[in-house]
Amino acid sequence: MGFESFVGRALRSMRAGPEHLLSNTPGIKDAPLTIKIGSPAFNDHSPIPSEYSADGGNQVPPIYWSRLPQGTKEVILVMEDMDPPFSGPRVHLIGFRISPSETQFSANSLRTGQLGYNSLGKCEYLGPKPLQSHGVHRYVFQIFALDKHMDWTTLPKKSILKKILPGHVLARGELTGTYERT
Repeated sequence: MGFESFVGRALRSMRAGPEHLLSNTPGIKDAPLTIKIGSPAFNDHSPIPSEYSADGGNQVPPIYWSRLPQGTKEVILVMEDMDPPFSGPRVHLIGFRISPSETQFSANSLRTGQLGYNSLGKCEYLGPKPLQSHGVHRYVFQIFALDKHMDWTTLPKKSILKKILPGHVLARGELTGTYERT
């Protein structure tokens, strides 16, 4: 057994948990969960294929959505791992400045200035790569329909989203994929 596998097993019971996901922030969590979100690559609560992980091609999985409410001015997509052995989830993706006329998000749809900061401080997609032997991790894709265009003077990170989104989320949706490194 390698060192990473040893650490993963030792920390197996430590999990951040869903309570710290962006969608559970006060002022956000009360928005109705009415946006339909899915992926042709995996089903809800099913494994994310390795080509969308850091172990594989590290490609953004294709995500689609529907049923945005009337009055949506901007859409935000956030992917978080709720199971790292830290005090909070790990941010893998922040997509912002998404027009309500768009109905999908993929590696080919990314444009400069549309990605916020992940947990490593980079404006890029961070594919799943949990600690080896830590068990199954749940990756939650959260979509938010906003009632206004946000003033993005800086690229967003989760702490900024937690401050500016409450009171502006008309509806939201969630899709959960899983990934494990044995």
